[in-house]
Amino acid sequence: MNRNNFFYFGKIYKTFGLKGQLLIKADADDLKLYKNVAHFFLMIDGGLVPFLVMELTIRQDSVLVLLEGMNADRAVKFTGIEVYLPDSDMPKREDVKYYFHEIVGYTIEDTKLGIIGIVKGVLEHTHQEVLEIDHNGIEILLPLVDEFIEDIDKKKKILYVNAPEGLLDLYLNR
Repeated sequence: MNRNNFFYFGKIYKTFGLKGQLLIKADADDLKLYKNVAHFFLMIDGGLVPFLVMELTIRQDSVLVLLEGMNADRAVKFTGIEVYLPDSDMPKREDVKYYFHEIVGYTIEDTKLGIIGIVKGVLEHTHQEVLEIDHNGIEILLPLVDEFIEDIDKKKKILYVNAPEGLLDLYLNR
């Protein structure tokens, strides 16, 4: 199974207890939204492998989980493994227009300059998120703030922006 239609949930950072429970450091805002997850998908040897959830406890910033077939000896080998969930398990939230993982691969189109490039990723800094955009091999960094986002077309995979005057010129030498 490849990563298409899955999102990164977190990483197993240690084992817990004698039953083989795993602690997952989750990359999510509201973990309570994931309390009914039935399967976790672990990145093993470059592919996603499904594991049935037998027990799940939400903690402050992590999830304590017992997966089917896991015991204390086997669990140790899973430390450091990335954990994914299907996009269908992504909580639906009214206050969110898009999730960061969704816009990777989107085309960025500026209202003044036209097509700028493709979103490579979103850098999550303490004070503000930043779009990483690839423009023909040149990396462009654009703050991801509501004032710069004009619209999003999920069907065409285009993020329309209105970048501040001169910011893109710094990268594009125009």
